[in-house]
Amino acid sequence: MSKRCTASTVAALALAAAFATPTSQAELVYKSILPDGHVVYGNAPAKGAAKVQKLAPAAPVIEVDPQAAEALRQREKAQAAELDKRLAARRSVRDKADAEVVAAEGAVAAAEKALAAGREPLPGERIATADGGSRLSTEHFDRLKGLEDEVKKAKERLDRARRERHGVD
Repeated sequence: MSKRCTASTVAALALAAAFATPTSQAELVYKSILPDGHVVYGNAPAKGAAKVQKLAPAAPVIEVDPQAAEALRQREKAQAAELDKRLAARRSVRDKADAEVVAAEGAVAAAEKALAAGREPLPGERIATADGGSRLSTEHFDRLKGLEDEVKKAKERLDRARRERHGVD
């Protein structure tokens, strides 16, 4: 069991104290034992007592207004329901942000894999040269540029998703 006081516990105690009415005043009580053995209780030691003891006052009896207590319980119940609602909404937003980060990471991996595979020229992307060799065509470089652009877009999406995710916390 936790010994920490929550804000609602402190508020409840303060409200209960505000509506409480003590029925007895806490006073210091003395127990005086006279030389003949008689015991006398009072708010001051008896004169000529052979022995005097200070007794701790009894805790006052506090009466709490039942209507105020019920109103407090209802307010706390409404606050708890509102907090649960806000926490659920926040969890939903965080879960969506997490899902977007995962999807963006997958998109980056797929784009990088496509770029690595696309570096190899496809049939028809080599052009013969006059000296008997070959060179890569502009279609090959255009295709690579498109694949590089896809990697760049995927990384930008991932960066946005991560920033949004960090903004949720």
